[in-house]
Amino acid sequence: MSARVFVVAGWIAAGLLVGACAAQDQRTASFDDANALTGWQVEGAASVDAARSHREGGGSLRVGPGGKAIWKLRDTNGSGTVDFWVYEDASAPAKPKERVTGPYYGAMQADGRVLASGSLYAPYLSGDTTYALTAFNPLAKEQPYFAVQYLGLKRTEGWHQWTLTFDPDRGVTVKHDGKDVNDRQERFKWFSTKVEGFTGLVVVGDTTPDANQTVWIDDVNVALGGPMKVKPEQLAPPPPPPMTPETDPVPAEPARLREKLRNVHPRLLFGPEDIPAMKEKIKAGYGKGLFDRLLAYLPSCQKPDHTNFLKDATDGQRQGFWRLPTVALHYVLTGDKQSFDRTVAFMRFLMGLENWETGAELDSGMSSANIMVGAALAYDWLYNDLDPAFRAQYRDKLLLMARRQYHQGHLMKLPGNHYWQGDPANNHRFHRNAGMTLAILAAAEDGKTDDDWLLTKTLEELRFVAQWLPEDGTCHESPTYSVFGNTHLVLAMDAAQRCFGEPLLDHPFFKAAPLYKLQTMQPDLKGVFGYGDSGGGTGGYHNYLHRLCAHHKLSDEQAGLAEAERRNESFYEFAWFSVIWWQPLEGGALESLPRHVFYPDLGLAYCRTGWQASDVGAMFKCGPFGGYKLNEYRHRNAMKYVNVAHDDPDANSFVLFADGEMLAETDRYSGHKRSANHNTVLINGAGQVAAGRPEGSGWSQPGGDMSVMGVVTSYARNGNTVAVEGEAAGSYLANPQGGPKRPALDRYRRTFLWIEGQYLLVLDDIRAPAPVDVTWLMQGPELDTVDATGHRYVLKKGQAQCPFQVAATQPVTAETVTSPADNRGEALGWKQLRLTAETDAIRLASVYDPWHRGDLTVTFQTDSPDHGTVTVTGPGLKHSWDWTAGQDRFGPSKVTGRDANGGELLAMSAPEPKTQELLNDIRRLGQLLDMRRAQGTASDWEQKARGGLADFPPANTVDGKLDKASSWRAEGDGQWIQYDLKSAQHLAGIELAFVEGANRRYTFSLETSPDGETWTTAHKGESSGKTEGFERLDLDAPEVRCVRIVGHGNTNEKFKDWINLTEVRLYVGG
Repeated sequence: MSARVFVVAGWIAAGLLVGACAAQDQRTASFDDANALTGWQVEGAASVDAARSHREGGGSLRVGPGGKAIWKLRDTNGSGTVDFWVYEDASAPAKPKERVTGPYYGAMQADGRVLASGSLYAPYLSGDTTYALTAFNPLAKEQPYFAVQYLGLKRTEGWHQWTLTFDPDRGVTVKHDGKDVNDRQERFKWFSTKVEGFTGLVVVGDTTPDANQTVWIDDVNVALGGPMKVKPEQLAPPPPPPMTPETDPVPAEPARLREKLRNVHPRLLFGPEDIPAMKEKIKAGYGKGLFDRLLAYLPSCQKPDHTNFLKDATDGQRQGFWRLPTVALHYVLTGDKQSFDRTVAFMRFLMGLENWETGAELDSGMSSANIMVGAALAYDWLYNDLDPAFRAQYRDKLLLMARRQYHQGHLMKLPGNHYWQGDPANNHRFHRNAGMTLAILAAAEDGKTDDDWLLTKTLEELRFVAQWLPEDGTCHESPTYSVFGNTHLVLAMDAAQRCFGEPLLDHPFFKAAPLYKLQTMQPDLKGVFGYGDSGGGTGGYHNYLHRLCAHHKLSDEQAGLAEAERRNESFYEFAWFSVIWWQPLEGGALESLPRHVFYPDLGLAYCRTGWQASDVGAMFKCGPFGGYKLNEYRHRNAMKYVNVAHDDPDANSFVLFADGEMLAETDRYSGHKRSANHNTVLINGAGQVAAGRPEGSGWSQPGGDMSVMGVVTSYARNGNTVAVEGEAAGSYLANPQGGPKRPALDRYRRTFLWIEGQYLLVLDDIRAPAPVDVTWLMQGPELDTVDATGHRYVLKKGQAQCPFQVAATQPVTAETVTSPADNRGEALGWKQLRLTAETDAIRLASVYDPWHRGDLTVTFQTDSPDHGTVTVTGPGLKHSWDWTAGQDRFGPSKVTGRDANGGELLAMSAPEPKTQELLNDIRRLGQLLDMRRAQGTASDWEQKARGGLADFPPANTVDGKLDKASSWRAEGDGQWIQYDLKSAQHLAGIELAFVEGANRRYTFSLETSPDGETWTTAHKGESSGKTEGFERLDLDAPEVRCVRIVGHGNTNEKFKDWINLTEVRLYVGG
């Protein structure tokens, strides 16, 4: 199988120079006999295939789906060359845009990390037609498609040569069929791989669901050299030139610290006057328990002997957010000299580093933000005991790092994907704001002016964030992300409130957040009702809740959180926050908290019988990506990009907890966001999408008017009986990108009824303009069929169970499958019931028995498309529900329940007022007019057409194309384009897109008329000159029938008299 040959410097094998400075050990593998795999570790479908060979005669190594072959050649990483031939059959999975892994082959290093090329699939790759290269560690459960480098090489059937050369002095190069993959363009960047050498060869077979690709390996030649002398990071390009200027502008009205805090330290989270009470607090009771936890963590709180945090955001939190504040606060509370010395050593270590984060987000990412938190607090707390010279230098360093964060991060002066800057409500922004705010507030000195501008901008930033916080305290990203982001949010707001005197923490969000946190938890307080990227756990950064409970005197919430802590050891990690923030509150009780709560911003309804594992609880959700407050922000800002990456397509879904377990389940931190992961419906096999976005990607993306994706139309409660209704047809758009053909749904109305102690009842009203396949979904850890004919099933987990039955107005077919719901790409294994009917209208009623009433039966009889009666019967139970479908798009249904004696259980008929208010806040900004209704005319256009502009008629501005080839153009001051809306309407806004709008500023005016005869100037101004996309103007113009845009030239000297528009949008209503 192999020959071991000792070679001297300069020996050439297979056309490759395998050594230039030292002797090398040459190994070969040709797979020509039955013993060819001696020395290989083989798993699954990997064997010698005598029927195929790269050369005449002989054989090859065949690796089929699920197979693996490893040839380990040494124990430690080293240099050398790996050269082999691969037979490519050019197969691909049916869905190449899903994140799955085909065969890959390459070198492996000692820790299991792989540098390999192959067939890799993801939404951003073309794995069915081209190769990519990956550098990942499967032993650490990393995924190849998240560490991928696109090579741009076509996959073609046949034998292909791959060569990986590990030069000890120059690093790694990769060749395909004898050509360097970087010949034309730098595709492979070794410096970003963490691959420091190799120990052997690895070949892994196809793991896609289709399992349809096989590869063959032959003529392997490996040259083993000495140690690698250069590491990947040493060959990284130098960081970009600094984007932070030497000085900042002088603000017209600089923000000032409160007079009594100027040049006083500590001041960020407490003052000198607060320290005696803190010392007293930690002597006994709960405060002592917090301090004991701080002491337990203290031994690890020393300066690191590495700089991993420069590239590792988790280590940035570890060093800056957990360790440095812990040891610094210990000194404040005890005066311990060792803690003082450790803190100063940590500070000097940071002082000696040019950067606190490297990479694409140089000194402006999550890692540097968390380092700034610890660096600022240590400076603030030890200020009076620091060496004055060092203190002055350190102050300047803090100021510099805060300025870099703002210039390079907030102002987006670094190139790259600015994924968090576009909106005010994501955890990434909260982390960065915490670091920047604490650093600038710590560094601010009375008598200096170099901090004035950033102090002013920081206060503006925090006001901006506060303005767009939802008043109900929710987090659209998930309950887990509320914990991950809110401690940082509260750190920034608390410090700013102390230092600026602005009552930021008085915002309703901060008062509501503790109860929201408790409502997201299951009755056993050990897990969460998951939505978004929840991950399944409760999280450990709950310390911010101590500050909010203390500030708003929330004794019941604090009692509930104390109980949650008793049931979760890591509920409050890293006790330094709580040592500062926790205050005793008297008289609180968990049992006093409400058990039925509705949160309008996300359309969340929670119901529970109590707070014990034996209690029943449920969550219903019907809201838009991002929540209504973020959507209002988006509508007010020209529909700009907002970060909804962690939101799920789950409108009208619900989950259920009973018998101590989650029984009706959802996904966790999904790597494939799709409605099939949730208890909702599919239409023609596809689920919910934002306009213009595909289903099934790893991150959700914004598109269209998301505010109508999910709307709670009504919420009603009568004692412990609750009804909530959602409308989600706005999420089921026609012909979703990359999905099946289908019409847009006319209606997907779901009414969720909680009849406490009796049953749960869910009513579905689904309508389409033409027959479609409607698939109704329900999933849990286990799901058994009890009576297929009667559609009786049971959700189970161990001994816990919840029987349920489904009734439909149309025949349905049933099947039970393994749900695609996942956690970070790994299937959760839930069992999923799918009831399917081909129809243009269907109503379903499902009844659930978490209280074990036994033998519950539901029927749904309709006497018209808009009216029916639902009956629920069981032992000693006969309830009747009269249902009348809601009118219009979001009109509430009328649902009234009565018991056997005619007593009213609950009546639901009124619109949900808080949701309507939130929607109206958006609607006042206008609904996008169907511009095809608006007849377009233009001044002098026909005359100008003689100059060659016949290809640019007014109709081009309403064809939906942001393309300068499809535009309207006119020359001369005063040229205009006009739109007739056919009737007088309230004009709420206009969006304009200009040709070459990123390079020119257009001067124009906007005129309105009620009749086309009398005109009023509504706006005069200039375009921004920064975008070729839409620029929005908010207006408040009643009784407008005609809208005219009048051009007055632009800043391009050659075409200075022209007005050129690619597209126009009008918003009306309100």
